[in-house]
Amino acid sequence: MNNNRRGMMLIFCAPSGTGKSTITHEIITQDPNVKFSLSATTRKPRDGEEHGVHYHFMDDKEYDETLGNGGFLEHASVFKHKYGTLKAPVMKSLDEGHDVIFDIDWQGARQLKETAPNDCVLIYILPPSLKELKRRLVSRNKDNLETIEHRMNEAKSEVSHYGEFDYIVKNDNLQDIMGQINSIIICERLKKHRNLKAVALAESILQE
Repeated sequence: MNNNRRGMMLIFCAPSGTGKSTITHEIITQDPNVKFSLSATTRKPRDGEEHGVHYHFMDDKEYDETLGNGGFLEHASVFKHKYGTLKAPVMKSLDEGHDVIFDIDWQGARQLKETAPNDCVLIYILPPSLKELKRRLVSRNKDNLETIEHRMNEAKSEVSHYGEFDYIVKNDNLQDIMGQINSIIICERLKKHRNLKAVALAESILQE
């Protein structure tokens, strides 16, 4: 247990193409005290993927046993495969004073908030506009037109859940949004239920 600070779960959600992955990678690059949450999955590893590096790969039996024992903070089934966030490594990181980043959808964010409300900081990332979102999806040349239209149709539905989040930020450019997110991180680290060193100092002053 880190007696200076308890870590937090930094949960980022956004419509596809908003730049969420770039932002979370930038945070981890800038701050060695932040870790990325590694999901568990029952799907088979793809070429180049390693257990414990890209995912915690499980078979169905191990996954179901973990789920039955309350070992997941959040879980979901996607295209016949199961995914989940293992509780033990995340809680260990928080106890050690590390922050853990989650790049998930709003359903997963809702589950995390229900299971660990005091540890969660929920941040929703908005595109400047739907027009700009479509331009980014097209320019990254990753999806076909049908997939892009599907992502655009899903965007409004996803944004409708912004009210469940603690913070809303707009990704106009990387420098501006990183300044905002770093401010959020600083403020959240100073909250008294996380800032254990300051609480201990306050208590010691009262005892003098």
